[in-house]
Amino acid sequence: MAAIFHYNPDRPFRDSPELYLCYWGKEACAPQHSFGPGVRDVYKIHFVHEGKGSVRVEDGETLTLTAGQAFIAYPERVVFYQADAARPWVYSWIAFCGDQAGEILARTRVTAEQPVFPMDTRLMPKLYELLNEAEEQAATRDLRLRVLLNEFFSVMVELAPASAPGQAAVQAQAKDAYIHRCLDFLHSHYGEEISVGQLAAVVGLDRKYLSAIFNNRAGRSGLKLPAISLGLWHNFGGIDVLENGRAMLRRAFDLGITHFDLANNYGPPPGSAEETFGRVLREDFRPYRDELIISTKAGYYMWPGPYGEWGSKKYLVSSLDQSLKRMGLEFVDIFYHHRPDPDTPLEETMSALDLVVRQGKALYVGLSNYRPEETRAAAKILKELGTPCVIHQPSYSMMNRWIEEGLQDVLQEEGIGSIVFSPLEKGILTDRYLGGIAPDSRAAGPSVFLRAEDLTAERIGQVKRLNDLAAARGQKLSQMALSWVLRGGKVTSALIGASKVSQIEDAVLALRNTSFSAEELGQIDEILGY
Repeated sequence: MAAIFHYNPDRPFRDSPELYLCYWGKEACAPQHSFGPGVRDVYKIHFVHEGKGSVRVEDGETLTLTAGQAFIAYPERVVFYQADAARPWVYSWIAFCGDQAGEILARTRVTAEQPVFPMDTRLMPKLYELLNEAEEQAATRDLRLRVLLNEFFSVMVELAPASAPGQAAVQAQAKDAYIHRCLDFLHSHYGEEISVGQLAAVVGLDRKYLSAIFNNRAGRSGLKLPAISLGLWHNFGGIDVLENGRAMLRRAFDLGITHFDLANNYGPPPGSAEETFGRVLREDFRPYRDELIISTKAGYYMWPGPYGEWGSKKYLVSSLDQSLKRMGLEFVDIFYHHRPDPDTPLEETMSALDLVVRQGKALYVGLSNYRPEETRAAAKILKELGTPCVIHQPSYSMMNRWIEEGLQDVLQEEGIGSIVFSPLEKGILTDRYLGGIAPDSRAAGPSVFLRAEDLTAERIGQVKRLNDLAAARGQKLSQMALSWVLRGGKVTSALIGASKVSQIEDAVLALRNTSFSAEELGQIDEILGY
């Protein structure tokens, strides 16, 4: 078979920041057909369909390839490859270029020195779709090819083997590069309506993969949560404006926040936040249900009588049934026990969590507000039941560090993730109270969660100094507070509340910088007396 060779007429210059398909083709090689030693000016992947051959990079070892394997020739690296004399290979190839190519390949174990990788059966359909589309859709070639090329590499990254020693740092740098590119664009288009799909097009990734790089794995489970999640504790109840809640949920989703956290008693009145969310889910998010992680909880007072709170099996199962009805769901992704019950045996409470998973009403279960030893005991019971605890939801902030006194150690030992609520310490760690208590603030109202006496002159003085430090980092105080809880990777997700869209946009921009110098951490500790 003669070589079939195609060029993309829209190919840019080699140093383009975009990811482009340059040329592609397929060939049944003659015996000992070879290339090089020579240098390619682009990345070129060869997929071996039949036969065998060999490849050598510069002065490295010669590697033999057979059907079902592939190799990459990197730009500016001397490479030599040759078909076998007896069974020459049949291969197809794609060549691509752009700064993003190296960033994507850095997320796999494929390197210029070790360029061989397996052709997974899930990867090949994407290759054929890519090549067929390239040949048939000339009118829309440029945009469609870029979308397909990104989808192809997304699959390739997902199929990459576990990281080799030393690769973790490279992968983290590649991920950070995408995050910074996204956040730079969001910052320069602040206040505009930007969807995840539009953002994906700007940075050169497909929507699914873009969302994935902002996600963190919960412990040792398969559950992944966005670094920032949205809680519906306040401002989504029956007394609140529906369209404001809808706007916040839609904007959060467009910015990659795919986890929405509720509880049976969120409102007010209790239950109304779930009703609001159920309506928005039905009217706006129904096509995206499989992209969402929806959680609810039960444990606090919900209805009169002996079975309206705490941790009995009767209460937990009944409460979840009511929550599912209010939200119009068949199941939630995570169901939490909201607080420990001092009177109900822990075995009964945990067996209720196990039961709702087996009934198909929840996919995962978690705990909230459990102390370290309570968490360890509960995790042991759940593990024995075959329904492991995958997530814990405690409070945590610069000013409230109780989880550092044992709970984080337990979570790490048990392989449990953490999503922390009140990372802004009920709004204190924002610029809201720099000038004192505003008449329209939560502290000036009837809130039982933030009282005027919580904002002493000493506390406001601390907040002002923290605000100065945040400004020196190029952040708002609220952004620095979120970055602080996410530092070091011990926290899976920071759970924020919001009363307006701009607060959600500010929160996402916190991901621009979640690193702290030792000096900055020391200053924070000194300001707060730790």
